[in-house]
Amino acid sequence: MDLRHDQSYRPDLILSRTTGQKARIPNMKITDLQIDIVERSMPVTPLADQRSHIGGDVESALLRVMTDEGVQGTCAIGDGTNNVDRDQIERILKVLKPVVVGRDSSDREWLWNQMPSLSGGSPALYPAYSVVDVCLWDIAGQEAGMPIYQMLGAAREAVDVYATYPPRQNTTESYATEANYLISEGHRAYKIHPGTLSPAAVIEMVTKVREVVGDAFTLMLDPNSGYDLGQALEIGAALDDLNFYWFEDPLPFERFQDIQKLTDTLKTPLCVSDAPGFLFTQAAEFVKTGRVELPRGTSRKLGITGLKKLASLCEGFGVNCEIGTTKNSSLDAANLNVMLSIENCAYFEWWLPKHSTQWGYTDEMQPDDQAQLQAPTLPGLGYEWDWEWIKKHKTTTVS
Repeated sequence: MDLRHDQSYRPDLILSRTTGQKARIPNMKITDLQIDIVERSMPVTPLADQRSHIGGDVESALLRVMTDEGVQGTCAIGDGTNNVDRDQIERILKVLKPVVVGRDSSDREWLWNQMPSLSGGSPALYPAYSVVDVCLWDIAGQEAGMPIYQMLGAAREAVDVYATYPPRQNTTESYATEANYLISEGHRAYKIHPGTLSPAAVIEMVTKVREVVGDAFTLMLDPNSGYDLGQALEIGAALDDLNFYWFEDPLPFERFQDIQKLTDTLKTPLCVSDAPGFLFTQAAEFVKTGRVELPRGTSRKLGITGLKKLASLCEGFGVNCEIGTTKNSSLDAANLNVMLSIENCAYFEWWLPKHSTQWGYTDEMQPDDQAQLQAPTLPGLGYEWDWEWIKKHKTTTVS
């Protein structure tokens, strides 16, 4: 029997163990989902891949989940470097809103378990639900008066970061210059996106970067699934010699046999995958079979609920769950809260330039002089929205 529909069940009358007073257990109903569309401008960053640039005038969006007690959960939608995906807005309002409205704000597990049937087997709905899930956790944290990581169970108070840029360099020397700049900024780890460099140029480039940063500096390589097996084996052997920390998405994750071949051959661990279709069940299969040593997740695809599940799954198999950027301030805050509640994640992905992804908060997260992000202190996601800025830049609200 569902006790919430039993009139004799009164969670608001449960006595607190510590005070003997009636303890209030949240039972808020979700009343509405609204999305604010905002326009913002940012400097243009030229890129050395199929995109010519990121930046300029961008349309972004903010989801607000309302409750009958006035507590509101808020999370930005999508990749901050691009215009918001209108299809994702449609999925939130047309597919998810009818299911979510009227539910208790604490029904996160129930909602998570509806995703396989709601999605129809397509990964496209998961990023839309992830934003809703983060809003529900934001509500829970505000109601409890604590940051989400404390609700999840605090494991630490700071997380190391690695710096990374989108592919914007096209010579060995320019990557070495970029690495030198990151050292001057106090960074201790750097993930390289080699863009369209040839395999021979990549090997020359990573060798030069290692010479520049020294042996104590952590390096990773992420070609965004751009290689075939032969290229990945050749470049991976160079990464082995240069003591790289991981080799990320060298091949599409669906190339199961080739991925296994790389794992069996290379010393450098594979970190997989940022691809849209690599969700919880796919990661579980990779962990179970030992196909990769570093499964990858992000709140952008899994929300807080799914990302915490993935991290716990990885912990059970004795491996790290490395968490990828969301290119979105509030989803990155969700990433950080999960990381602070686990120990099996080495790094926060610090995406640069930050003006391309950070917007909407009064004080954005920033690494300290130890190249670490400290735990937030405010309830919920832990950061304060700049509602005056949002009001000034809002063009419309849809619901």
